[in-house]
Amino acid sequence: MYDVELFGDPFGLFSAVFVFGFGFIYSIYFCKKINVPTKFALWLYLYHTLFSMVYLYYVLNNGGDALGYYFKADKFNFEFRPGTFFIYGVVYFFKSISFSIVGIFLVFNLIGVVGLYCVLSSLLYLVNDSIKLKRLAVMFIFLPSMSFWTSAIGKDAISFAAIGLTLYSCIHLNKRVSYFILAIFLMFLVRPHIASIMIIAFSLSLIFNKSISLAFRFGFGGGLLFYVVLYCHLP
Repeated sequence: MYDVELFGDPFGLFSAVFVFGFGFIYSIYFCKKINVPTKFALWLYLYHTLFSMVYLYYVLNNGGDALGYYFKADKFNFEFRPGTFFIYGVVYFFKSISFSIVGIFLVFNLIGVVGLYCVLSSLLYLVNDSIKLKRLAVMFIFLPSMSFWTSAIGKDAISFAAIGLTLYSCIHLNKRVSYFILAIFLMFLVRPHIASIMIIAFSLSLIFNKSISLAFRFGFGGGLLFYVVLYCHLP
């Protein structure tokens, strides 16, 4: 078992309690905003948090990427780079203000559960009034693997939040462009190659949309080509 203090000091304990409480309140607010029933939101938050603590227990006994991020964050040199170094930076920030490892896990836990809320909202909208399909949607969201891998320190929680935001925004894209932009930004921070695929896919959907003027599509296509060339030449 790795020798890591769960809370370290009284503030470390306070940080964990604060993040958990904030996540509880934010879950109610956010789920009302995206039309997820409050009872599902709270149960899912508690369920997801349970898996976050299970994940923490697992890595403390067996090791894993989450623990590697926690230890290696001390070597963060303030050089911004998407991917692994971004996670180092996030963990370093919370460690610098004396957050415990439990508190940092709960931060990523909240990010991951936001992705689950968005996926659930999208599924409930798509199944409409079918009770059986709604039950299947809820069962899908409560699959253990959906919570286990999205509840720990690492890229998975953030990238899954980006996926959830993308699904939610694409249902009414004209009204939810800000969510889509946020999704691409989050994905870029941890997996820039996937963010690029998202941008290209979205751009192609606009280029081949006949309801948009030809001049706009040509202009957008030229911009997309420029982006692809630029991305391919990045180090």
